[in-house]
Amino acid sequence: MIRGAFLRRTLALVLATLLLASLLTALVYSLFAQSVFTNMRAADMEPTAQAVAGLVVAARHGQLPTATLVQLVASGPDYFNATILVFDASGKESLGLFPDTDPANRSLLAMLAPRVKKVLEGQPVVDVQPTLLSTGDLIVVGTPVVDAGVTVGAVVLVQPMTELRAAMRGLNRTLLLAMSAAFLLMLLPSYFAARRLIRPVRKMQAAAEAMTRGDFSVRADERAKGELGALALSLNRLSMELSRTIGELTKERNELALVLDGLSEGIVAMDATGGVTRVNPAVARLAGRESSECEAAVDRIPGLREDLEGTVRDGSSRLRENPFGPLTLRISTSALFDGTGTTAGAVAMVRDTTEAARLEKARRDYVSNISHEFRTPVSSIRGLLEPLRDGLVTDASDRGRYYSFLLRETERLTRLIDDLLELSRLQSGTVAFEGKPFRLDRLFEETRERFQRAASEKSLHLDIQDLPPDQPLAFGSPDRAEQVLVALVDNAVKFSPKGGTVRIAAEPSGDRYRISVSDDGPGIPAESLPYVFDRFFKADGGGRTGEGSGLGLAIAREVLRGMGQEIDVTSETGRGSTFTFTLARVERPGEGK
Repeated sequence: MIRGAFLRRTLALVLATLLLASLLTALVYSLFAQSVFTNMRAADMEPTAQAVAGLVVAARHGQLPTATLVQLVASGPDYFNATILVFDASGKESLGLFPDTDPANRSLLAMLAPRVKKVLEGQPVVDVQPTLLSTGDLIVVGTPVVDAGVTVGAVVLVQPMTELRAAMRGLNRTLLLAMSAAFLLMLLPSYFAARRLIRPVRKMQAAAEAMTRGDFSVRADERAKGELGALALSLNRLSMELSRTIGELTKERNELALVLDGLSEGIVAMDATGGVTRVNPAVARLAGRESSECEAAVDRIPGLREDLEGTVRDGSSRLRENPFGPLTLRISTSALFDGTGTTAGAVAMVRDTTEAARLEKARRDYVSNISHEFRTPVSSIRGLLEPLRDGLVTDASDRGRYYSFLLRETERLTRLIDDLLELSRLQSGTVAFEGKPFRLDRLFEETRERFQRAASEKSLHLDIQDLPPDQPLAFGSPDRAEQVLVALVDNAVKFSPKGGTVRIAAEPSGDRYRISVSDDGPGIPAESLPYVFDRFFKADGGGRTGEGSGLGLAIAREVLRGMGQEIDVTSETGRGSTFTFTLARVERPGEGK
């Protein structure tokens, strides 16, 4: 069995070509062979007719006995395969060989009469005469007998087509046998020729199939001559170009995947059928799912799938901002178009705008707080200056009191400005912190002395841990450490109720000290704890609103950051607050503060 459709088709084409050529040859032969053979036979008979015409002229002049001429004419069928008729100028058979008493002779003479007349007019005749005689059609060749330039008779040769057709039938059989033999002989060479022809095609097919599987190392045979060799060369070049292009696309895809996976924004891609084709891990993180549950996270985020499907449907971009638990998510979707402008899919970006919203609120609050903090002393100063300007305060003691108020408000305004400048310098990183060893017990004792009077006025108990003189030293800027501790104790004294307790303690923890300041105040709400160290922040509720400028804790945090230390707070509403900061610990003794 011949395998391969191309081989079968090629072999069938070759054999069909051979068969068609044979059939066309047979058809052309059958259509034109008789005419060609008839003309050839007539051409052979013309010299005989002309020779007999010459003999008739010789017999007229006595140069040839009439009996010899009659004998020669009578022997025409035997020697020339043709019947010879001699006619005089009147158109009658002159030798008496065909008496008209015979019906066959009469029919023959009547049939030849028009051609004899034409010959007597000086025109040679070469023709096939259809007839109903048993002999079938006749080849008629006639030539005039010219004596001294005058046509004196005609010689007509008549030959039946029977022999010619018998010869043609023999030739037809020979031709058919030859064509059949040629067809059969060409079967095997055609088969091998077709196989050899399609061998490069099969190799190219194998190379193409390997390319579809991603194997671009297979090569087609370029040694074939002509178009097949050129096609194999083109296929190999295509394979190399595809390998290079796919390699570059794979590299770009991997780079894009790394970029998408590294984005903090969530990226979701959807195709035209509504199937999710790409989800990066950030979507799962924003949805509170594991990174392996990316696709499930798409349905968890409200409005995400609806916006993607709507964009795929109408090609329009969408933007929404949804609350999602403690987060605020901004979802923006855009359509993807193919080369024809048809919507091929959509891409959504999911961004966590919670921090941006908080920063924007902090910015507005910062401006508002600055304005508020400056408005109070400025309003007080204005309220004191206007009566003095208008001369309404005439008593010297009253003017002195007004001047004292003005001085106090000016100092308050100056402190606020100094705190703002201090905080700005600390946050800019331009402040240098020179560290050295110092004693914590002295720092605690000085802090006790500073706040003893304020604590007594509120009946507060300052519970300060007594540290042994030989305890390891702290390392850092003593002035900055004191600034932080004073700010924390000041807040504790300020917010503690009368009769409460403010506790200051130090606890070694590895290579650091953890210094804590605790109070019995109203505490800080849990939702406010992350923002305690922000500028101008004042906790809502809990009795901590309205006291101070809101810059002390922000300055304390920046100071500790500058020294490479930390500060945090623990608090519970109604049970007080504890601020804890760290200082570096020195294991070997040194000079004190």
